[in-house]
Amino acid sequence: MQPQQGVNTSCIRLTDAAHTSLSSSWTADETRACGALLRTALCCFQALTSVLAGLLLPYPTANLVLDVAMLFLYLGIEIIRLFFGTKGNLCQRKMPLGISVALTFPSTMMASYYLLLQTYVLRLEAIMNGILLFFCGSELLLEVLTLTAFSSMDRM
Repeated sequence: MQPQQGVNTSCIRLTDAAHTSLSSSWTADETRACGALLRTALCCFQALTSVLAGLLLPYPTANLVLDVAMLFLYLGIEIIRLFFGTKGNLCQRKMPLGISVALTFPSTMMASYYLLLQTYVLRLEAIMNGILLFFCGSELLLEVLTLTAFSSMDRM
């Protein structure tokens, strides 16, 4: 069977061992996709509330700058984490998945900042950040399980 034109076959393994770990990899990928949608909505909402709070509320300028800088830092970490997590999962490589696991901790710290330490925290932001922390924990658990599945595949 010849590879289709335009399909990247460098990340596809067609061994029997790869099919045994397919369900955990698929679950991690779907959880990551749902979490990415939630993070996108949360970041847009955070940006909107920061602008509105800066205009309408007595918001200290230093805190507003800190919140916006933290939001951009959070976006950068999340983009890199999601990229490496997806790449490691699809290519069944341990190194990109390990980078994604390592970047989960700063991502969780940023979500905790927006949940607890932000100057003005709306109830909707608190609910969304709580759900986001749940997704971070779920992704971390599934990534670790996927890493162990990949490690056991290498021993076979």
